[in-house]
Amino acid sequence: MIDPTNSSLSSIWDPIEGFGGNGSALDGCVQGGPLQNIYLNYTEDGYSPHCLNRNLTETTAFYGGEREAVKEIVNTAKLYNDFRNKLEKGPHKHIHMGIDGEMKTAFSTNGVWKFKPPWVREKRVG
Repeated sequence: MIDPTNSSLSSIWDPIEGFGGNGSALDGCVQGGPLQNIYLNYTEDGYSPHCLNRNLTETTAFYGGEREAVKEIVNTAKLYNDFRNKLEKGPHKHIHMGIDGEMKTAFSTNGVWKFKPPWVREKRVG
């Protein structure tokens, strides 16, 4: 469980079982774990190779009201597109904002991601 008031302490940032640690104070590049030394090619300003960066602090907080917000979205959305828009612009967006660095930008998904943490299991449907 992630404490939404201080998510920087979550095991999700563990360098072995999770996505690695914080960005360095010097340049924000992720230090430790499977995502260190990952370089991306684009920013909001165009082609600009750079390291994957992150900025977790003791005050890093996620939305905090995820359960209530998601419950409200599920109970009020009439169409899938309405549900998706409310989820993306609410709880999902706040997770990105809390992680900061690369995740805060519109290009948080750029690059080729081949990493799969050890705790992720393949699941087949059907």
